[in-house]
Amino acid sequence: FGSSFGSSCIPNLAQAAGRLQATMPLPQPQQPSASAADSLTTLPNSSAEGSNEHEATITGVVADIEDLELAVAKEGDVLDGQVLEEVPQRPCFFRSCLCRFCPSTRRGRACGLSTLFLMVALAVCLPLFWPKDPSWKLTKLGLDEAALQEYTRLFVAATQNKLLDNATLPEFKLTAEIDLDNPNYLGGEMLVPGEFTVSYKGHDFGFGSCAPATIHARSTTPLVASVTLKMWPQIFKDIVVDVLAHGFNLTVQVSGGTTVRGPLGIQLTAGARCIVHAAVANVYANETRPQVVDSKECQYKYF
Repeated sequence: FGSSFGSSCIPNLAQAAGRLQATMPLPQPQQPSASAADSLTTLPNSSAEGSNEHEATITGVVADIEDLELAVAKEGDVLDGQVLEEVPQRPCFFRSCLCRFCPSTRRGRACGLSTLFLMVALAVCLPLFWPKDPSWKLTKLGLDEAALQEYTRLFVAATQNKLLDNATLPEFKLTAEIDLDNPNYLGGEMLVPGEFTVSYKGHDFGFGSCAPATIHARSTTPLVASVTLKMWPQIFKDIVVDVLAHGFNLTVQVSGGTTVRGPLGIQLTAGARCIVHAAVANVYANETRPQVVDSKECQYKYF
């Protein structure tokens, strides 16, 4: 018991003595007088008694300090010089960003709540109303049979190098019926006919338009487009060479757009650019004409 008591109390006593010595001014050393020297010689036990008194005083002060520390520690306050271990907290990115705009006041809390509701609404509504690209499919192709026969004759003449450079080629008119699939939750109404061009290697040789129609939400709408092909000898010769080199397949570009009015009267321009791979041989039979469009890649823009 004595050893444990000494090991626990001696460090506290040393700390308390150090604090007391740091706070109490040290007396200046003085030369002892003759009378004081005589008293020291005549009273040898006076220093021991004074030392005992100082030790008793220090012991009382240490006891008072320990009681004070215990009382303060029970209240949960931080003592002078005491170091508390801080618990690391994980930073909250949302909270740090939100506090920059909405301070920690009543108005700031209302701002933060409104911001939270807005973010939830955007997260729910954007996937529903963000424009998704439509798709289309050719269902019927009508054409002038006489013009088809004339272009067949010109095709043979071009392969035999008998097509003159100053020859006049007739117009080739087509009627295409397509199904437009709208995957969006919002529909719209075409305000003007959809105009588009057909080009080959940067040269426009076809022009068409699509009649206005109402595009319903998440539905398929039939559209009718009229196309007129106007070719000249040089571009026709280039097309013939390309068709023969690729097994009667031809790649053309179709670009166009229209103005659409959506809900709440909002108007926007919808544009499309498609690369169409055509199987030319399918044009000669009625049942295979819808398969003239072998494949396509389209890009859409909304502005």
